Amino acid sequence: MKRVRVRFAPSPTGHLHIGGVRTALFNYIFAMKHGGDFVLRVEDTDLNRSKNEYTRSILASLDWLGLTPYEGPYFQSERLDLYKKYAEEMVRNGKAYYCYCTKEDIEKQKAVKTSSGGFKYDGKCRENLGKDAELAREAQAIRVVCPESEDVSYNDAIRGMVTVNTREFDDFIIMKSDGTPTYSYACVIDDYLLNISHVIRGEDHVTNTFKQIILYNALGWEVPEFAHIPLINGPDGTRLSKRHGATALIEYKRMGYLKEAIINYLSLLGWNPGDNTEIFDIAYLIEHFDLSKVSKNAARFDMEKLIWFNGEYLFRVEENEKAGLISEFCSEFYGETLDRALLEKIIPILGTRGKTLEEIRSYILFFFRVPDTYDEAVPFEKAAELMMLLESAQFKSTGLEAAARDFALKNGIKLKVLAQFIRLAISGKKVSPGVFESMEILGREETLKRIGKYMNG
Repeated sequence: MKRVRVRFAPSPTGHLHIGGVRTALFNYIFAMKHGGDFVLRVEDTDLNRSKNEYTRSILASLDWLGLTPYEGPYFQSERLDLYKKYAEEMVRNGKAYYCYCTKEDIEKQKAVKTSSGGFKYDGKCRENLGKDAELAREAQAIRVVCPESEDVSYNDAIRGMVTVNTREFDDFIIMKSDGTPTYSYACVIDDYLLNISHVIRGEDHVTNTFKQIILYNALGWEVPEFAHIPLINGPDGTRLSKRHGATALIEYKRMGYLKEAIINYLSLLGWNPGDNTEIFDIAYLIEHFDLSKVSKNAARFDMEKLIWFNGEYLFRVEENEKAGLISEFCSEFYGETLDRALLEKIIPILGTRGKTLEEIRSYILFFFRVPDTYDEAVPFEKAAELMMLLESAQFKSTGLEAAARDFALKNGIKLKVLAQFIRLAISGKKVSPGVFESMEILGREETLKRIGKYMNG
């Protein structure tokens, strides 16, 4: 059996988005399941839009997720001579030809629509078949000779047998006048030379697949297996966009999501293990993943569900590990160095609060920084008496709660009103970890100082 080799081939024209992450993930786990190779190729032939910063971002995103390539990255911009070589070979073999039609010529042809309302190149330059390569300097492009009326079929690992007739295509361009290849052509050359056995990608590439099979046949090369995974829509059924939430992976990292939660959730967008298991690690995913279980229907991305997954993962993390995650997050995105000993005292009182690292940071920042703003300014006539009580109270959470309960009873105040006043004074927030546990961690002096500051406005 041929060794399994798959590739993930992003274009560095933007950051790695959620759809791309899932494609990379499915390729990676398929390779791992079959003891194969995960190859990374950067499709950067669009020199105007490709940027090094996006390449770095994509590589960093894959590294963060742990989707480490076995080979690569290969850069298409460094392989232009290869694309030229094989295109010229196709011309010599009568499988492609030089096209001299200018942009103006093409625009005139576009004015004549097909019956379906589209445009098909009229094949005018096919008369150049077999002409000397010296004429190439004057050519605007190289076009493949597309069979005029043949069925092209392939058995998609997800969609089943798919067929189209070549009447749907014209003699499409494989090399442009600037010396760069078109997407479909470059893919074929690279996938063949890199020995790619399976091409797993989004279903928006189905049309490209037919073109690529035409090219494989023209070159006399074996066609790889194809699998087209469903697209990801928003919860309203429309194509996923920023209005449904962040789409670039780096944004999720900045918002404090764990890579394990992202991998777990994205794997379930279009795939299901079939045993009702929802929370699992990548080892389980590799063991159970099967392309035949991938749905043909578009998946729906639900931000609330991802938040739930992340909360579940955070809740299950050991306290020491959670402290490390929070510390690293605050350092990376806020330049904050949190006292580790203090942080480890805070973690146990969080409970299930905070479904992202960003949310946890917002809950605990007051322990490290005196609040300078308050969600509410609540007047409290008995503040002086309360501070006197706290001067002598046992500063343990249980003792503080008992003292507060007694104080509230004697003064005809509801305990939750008193607790909310203290919460606002020490944290600046309406919502925080347990108020009495927080007071114990802050200590008597700091608690009194903050209540005084709050009262003095």
